[in-house]
Amino acid sequence: MKTITTLLVAGAVCLAAGCKKDEDPRNRPDFVDTSDPSKVKLAMPAKAKAGNAGAAGAGAPPPKQ
Repeated sequence: MKTITTLLVAGAVCLAAGCKKDEDPRNRPDFVDTSDPSKVKLAMPAKAKAGNAGAAGAGAPPPKQ
């Protein structure tokens, strides 16, 4: 009898946990629909600041010897 009661309680807990409704991400204000790639607008990349040696291709070329 304890086993049946335990199974019924465990089943009720599983059903209650499974009924949680997740928010639809399409309802968020920052959602971007990418299902049609022709409608996606990409932001321009940020320009590198002068003296930023960590960026690839930034700065003057090395002097010739």
